[in-house]
Amino acid sequence: MTIAAQVASLPVVVWYFNRISLSSVLANAFVMPVLEIVIVGGLLGGIIAAVVPIVGKIFFTGEALIFGLGAEINRIFAKLPLSAVQVPTFGLAAGFFYYAALILRRPIILLPIIFLLAVNIFKTGEVEVSFVDVGQGDCAVVVTPNKKCLIFDTGGVREKMFDVGGRVVVPYLKHENIFAVEKIFLTHVHEDHAGGAGSVIKKFPVGEVITAGENKSEYASTFGIAEEYLPPLRAGHAGEKFLIDGVQVEILFAPRVGTGNEISNVYRIRYGGVTFLITGDLVTEMEAQILREGVDVQSTVLKVGHHGSKTSSSEEFLRAVKPKCAVICVGYGNSFGHPRPEVLERLENLPTKIYRTDRDGLIKFKTDGKTLSVETFNKN
Repeated sequence: MTIAAQVASLPVVVWYFNRISLSSVLANAFVMPVLEIVIVGGLLGGIIAAVVPIVGKIFFTGEALIFGLGAEINRIFAKLPLSAVQVPTFGLAAGFFYYAALILRRPIILLPIIFLLAVNIFKTGEVEVSFVDVGQGDCAVVVTPNKKCLIFDTGGVREKMFDVGGRVVVPYLKHENIFAVEKIFLTHVHEDHAGGAGSVIKKFPVGEVITAGENKSEYASTFGIAEEYLPPLRAGHAGEKFLIDGVQVEILFAPRVGTGNEISNVYRIRYGGVTFLITGDLVTEMEAQILREGVDVQSTVLKVGHHGSKTSSSEEFLRAVKPKCAVICVGYGNSFGHPRPEVLERLENLPTKIYRTDRDGLIKFKTDGKTLSVETFNKN
């Protein structure tokens, strides 16, 4: 019965969790008898407690111990090697062939699934830039033509009240069939931009973390990871360029003087003739400095600074960027009033197409270096 349930639900489980348990059948053989005792005992204990309350309490104490035994057995099996493995996402077509093979009892029908999964894992030709809805924070995931992954900021919640990295970013990476992260680029150390990196680092091999000018210890604290367990981490420098699978990342601005949002790095992602500008929480004073230094910031897509705050996105800066699309990473119903009406007005006057994570959810751009398409996962 356990095997039948797992086989029948496999595509759904994989779609939502991208993991399958290899030890669950064996675990159930040991845990189910214990749970049967707990269930039957619970019914019996309810009757006993109604007649003799003190005896019922003693009985339920024993029930709690038996239930704890079942939970401990589960934990033991969960720690076994390969107890759970990451698997590629089943698309609709693969799911169709899977259930056709089950219903018709023709294993040969499974062959198209292998092909579809291979295409999904190793697909080439386009770059995907996804602005992940992490609430009141920033996170952009770049997947190159050959499935290499770059992350620009990782979201996070102040005082770590919710693990955005573990509950949002990591599941999204698994859903996109990502098995390793080439580089994480962080604009600055604030939790709403870097707090989720800790969970990503714990779950995936990470080649390198590029940061702003804050101390390594500050990043370790924000990640919740001791310094000695961090992947290679260093501050980026203005003018530095990285070329990864045909995708160029350039650090346009990397101030070393200032505090907080003043030291936000600015990154530009380029694939062919299509560019994405990542501005973190860049404030207007730093925007003016960039323009005075003659930095070319013109880009196809702009990640709007500081969640649409009035402290960012000056008219002069926006006119220099000339974006066709603008993305505002912002939390639904946030207490800061982001994005500000004056910022929205400036963007509309450019004009530019505005996307917002609080309304559009995940915002995914796809480009072959010449054309650009966008797909949103509207919450309404």
